[in-house]
Amino acid sequence: AQICDSASVKGNGKILEHARISGNAEVDGNPFISGNAWVSDNVQIRDHAQISGNARINGTAQISGSAEVSENAWIFDSAEISNQVKISGRAWISGRAQVYENARISGSSWIFDNAQVYGNASISGGARISETAKIFGQAKITQNPWIFEAATIYENASISGNAWISGNAQINGDSHIYGNAWVESDVEVSGKVQVFGHAHLSGKAWVTDQAKISGNAHVCGDALIFENAWLLGNAWVCGKIWICGNHQISTYIPSTSSPHFIERIKKQESKKNNLKSDKLFVNLNETYCSASYTRMNELD
Repeated sequence: AQICDSASVKGNGKILEHARISGNAEVDGNPFISGNAWVSDNVQIRDHAQISGNARINGTAQISGSAEVSENAWIFDSAEISNQVKISGRAWISGRAQVYENARISGSSWIFDNAQVYGNASISGGARISETAKIFGQAKITQNPWIFEAATIYENASISGNAWISGNAQINGDSHIYGNAWVESDVEVSGKVQVFGHAHLSGKAWVTDQAKISGNAHVCGDALIFENAWLLGNAWVCGKIWICGNHQISTYIPSTSSPHFIERIKKQESKKNNLKSDKLFVNLNETYCSASYTRMNELD
């Protein structure tokens, strides 16, 4: 072990094996630093933190609580790691990112800017979490998605594949966003929704219950997709339109459809899906959806 430059070790901290403490780094309390770990610059390691393997901690990063940083993980800039967090693999935490509570970061994930990951959230694979994005609850992020801007992922939601989540989008419940899907703006996805393929959700759209959005489907404006509705293919639903029931939509539906156009679409979709119900959606002041939804007043 090496302690050099102006580095200081206080309390009952243990520096073992080939670990190195340099620069103006401070180790205080009961930290355990071992392996080939290197702590440098103006880093602060406190409490019962454990740094091992080939982990690198530099800049003005702070590691506290019972946090564990291992393998080839790199914590730098002004990142803060605390509580019961575990960071492993080749994960990078930088900028002013905060990872706390029981979060788990692994793989080659990169958490940066002012992003926050906490609760029991887990990030793995090559995921990128940046800007002011927040991941918490039991959320699970795997493979290569990018979550940025002010996007929020929480509860039991999962994001995987090459999906992009941005803007002020909120993904919650047991929702799963995967493939090459992109959810942005002020969209909310909740319930047990699946969004996949090259689907694109934008505006103030809300997708909930057990709805599915797939293929090249585009949902925008104030659209509400719920119950067991499925938008697929080249479906395009935009404006104050509600799609519900068990209907499958693969057609462009404008927000100011005439009653004649609406009836034609209903007949086409019902025939295609062998559905007997003629209740399809709410379009502005015309009601075609049997359900009454609590968000109705928000769309008026």
